[in-house]
Amino acid sequence: MNATTILAKFDELIAEAKAVRKERDESVARTGESVVSPVGYYRLFSSTMTLFAYLQAKTYIELVQSVSTQVNPGILQGILESAKREFASGLVSNPRMLLTADSLEGLLEQADHLLTNDYKDAACVLVGGALEGALRSMLENKYPTIQFNPFDGLRKLNDKLFKEAQAYDRATHKLVDGYAEIRNSAAHGEYSAFTKSQVGEFLLFTRNFISSWYAAKITA
Repeated sequence: MNATTILAKFDELIAEAKAVRKERDESVARTGESVVSPVGYYRLFSSTMTLFAYLQAKTYIELVQSVSTQVNPGILQGILESAKREFASGLVSNPRMLLTADSLEGLLEQADHLLTNDYKDAACVLVGGALEGALRSMLENKYPTIQFNPFDGLRKLNDKLFKEAQAYDRATHKLVDGYAEIRNSAAHGEYSAFTKSQVGEFLLFTRNFISSWYAAKITA
């Protein structure tokens, strides 16, 4: 991603944080309780972590992880605005390096925690974010000659890797496509379309995928 694309991504996430924050503020005004959609919040969280991991912004990754249990969109908004300002000033670089397995594992650990506490929908969004980040990084780093839209989702990234890069077999392609459908259902509020058990399988698949395909083959 070039600098213009990255700045546009910052703007997109800041706008999303403002929307979730507005939802929380309206809840406080209406009921006196701070309530936000866990799916919306963790979709924002996973995208923020993926962006910082892409930028290799270790300080920001650690900062987001340190406040992840607070479920506070205002904090994420402030972090994103600060990071955008520093990136625009050249203080946060874009080295076009690999997403680290540790960064992706951080998302999966959050998802595992949510799933254990029966937040299957938010967990599904986080797992999807980790897998999407791995696929995008594979294309950018292992197969840089293949053109793709940096805003493409799981299905399009999966098609690029299977059909053009021939990065993995048809069975893996079908599995990723199936899990992309579950992730999309979670992101669009279709919570009855999948079960907690399926999200658990999605989590296990993604962890194994990152270990066997991403971590090993992207550095070959």
